[in-house]
Amino acid sequence: MKHAGGATAHGGPTSTFHVKHHRRLRIPFLAGVVALSLLAAGCTQLAQPEGWAPPVDAEAASSIFVPVERGTIALVEITDGGAPSERWRFPTEADELDLGAIYATPVLQGDRLYVATHGGEVYALNAETGRPVEDWAGPVDVGERIVATPAFNGERLYVATEQGNLVAIEVANGSVSTLTEGEGRIWSPVTLHEDTLFLGNLDERRVRAVSKSTGDIVWEQPLAGSTAAGFALAGDLLIVGSFDRALHGLDLAAGGEERWRLDVGGWVMAQPLIDGDTVYALTTRGGVIAASASTGEQHWQFLDEERQFRSRPVLVDGTLVAAAKDGTVIGLDAATGQERWRQTLPDEEIEADPLVLDAGGVLYLTNDGDLVRIAPADGAIQRIGAGT
Repeated sequence: MKHAGGATAHGGPTSTFHVKHHRRLRIPFLAGVVALSLLAAGCTQLAQPEGWAPPVDAEAASSIFVPVERGTIALVEITDGGAPSERWRFPTEADELDLGAIYATPVLQGDRLYVATHGGEVYALNAETGRPVEDWAGPVDVGERIVATPAFNGERLYVATEQGNLVAIEVANGSVSTLTEGEGRIWSPVTLHEDTLFLGNLDERRVRAVSKSTGDIVWEQPLAGSTAAGFALAGDLLIVGSFDRALHGLDLAAGGEERWRLDVGGWVMAQPLIDGDTVYALTTRGGVIAASASTGEQHWQFLDEERQFRSRPVLVDGTLVAAAKDGTVIGLDAATGQERWRQTLPDEEIEADPLVLDAGGVLYLTNDGDLVRIAPADGAIQRIGAGT
């Protein structure tokens, strides 16, 4: 399997598997707009957290780590021509434990899977067995809620919290140290580049660069809007999508100075995708934009104002695949922005990022817990998790 943005081979049909989640209440359009407005203003909390963590490539043949039910994660094998099988899940009934909501993408490194829960606990699991590793006395409790996906450098796991703090966990033994104390919620994944960590902020409207070893602030770049999306690296540029309805190209060699700004007409909640010198960005107002990553010059724009894009796009064999929150999945010609195909998943919502499968297709986990594979060539739907 390959992560979003990678190329993939063609594959065949699969059978069915269902990931059981608590179903979400359908929010009327106006209420959704109000909720997004509050989020952009930094005035809301995750009052009833459910989690939107995506499936993760297990780096083993046809296997993925995927959140199942609420507060549970499992290793699932998906094979052509056979029923997907669950190899393990954590916690088990015997553990008498509920992980709660999981927003951060689990981090796989070697034979360990690190899972950060919204409640603030970080677990280190043996990726083969699903059991907690013995090097840690137990889960690490950072004492604050976690939405942002951590970063990993081989020795430390860097975890940002909703209180704006950044902590480092020594993966050898689970010991914790505080690198920075801040203000404002951090939802954007922590981005690691060489010796520097980059942090967005939902309330403070800025991007901060922090030394990964000392926690010292290297630079700060103010923005006109909040940031919740993941950042993208393009050479010496950090590409940042914001709630100011723009993409920003920040020059890493010039202390984060803004090299370019591109108006995209809507809030950016999905991580931009980099392919060569092209950046692809999605907006919550139905925009799909392709631009030069080095200059910010727009190449093309696709617009469907009835859609909200929150899940990051993927690029497979010249087709850009974008899934809207309402379950509409669209395939665009990556060179021109022309629509190639469109499919709708009735009564489904998509917010989690996709996974590109080596066996073929783009895998989505819907808000209702269905695993759905989309063929990038023609949009054909294969439900790996239809029904219960």
